[in-house]
Amino acid sequence: MREVYDFRRFTFKRAFHLQRVLRWNASRLAYHHHLMMVAETFEEISDIIGEAGPETGLLLDTGHAAAAGFDYAKLIERFGDRIVHIHLKDVRKASRAEVQSKDLPSVDEKT
Repeated sequence: MREVYDFRRFTFKRAFHLQRVLRWNASRLAYHHHLMMVAETFEEISDIIGEAGPETGLLLDTGHAAAAGFDYAKLIERFGDRIVHIHLKDVRKASRAEVQSKDLPSVDEKT
């Protein structure tokens, strides 16, 4: 867990600086949660978005939320005012099960 924590700290520091640059261009940084990456569970995503601060938006990925085993509506309820983009995906249960049972790199390869 220590390596992930250090990576998150590094990411937060870089994101803060990037956010300052983006403000000059009227753009907004958004975190895209992704299966088998730094944050995939609701709790992990919540930690990152909470730590990143209100300036950072959320790219809501419905397929990755489903593949991680939680209802993306929880992210909408908690961070709805910070959602700046949405990836809509239809994840097939059989494909999801195969990806998880075989520890494949990404659910995207089977959706």
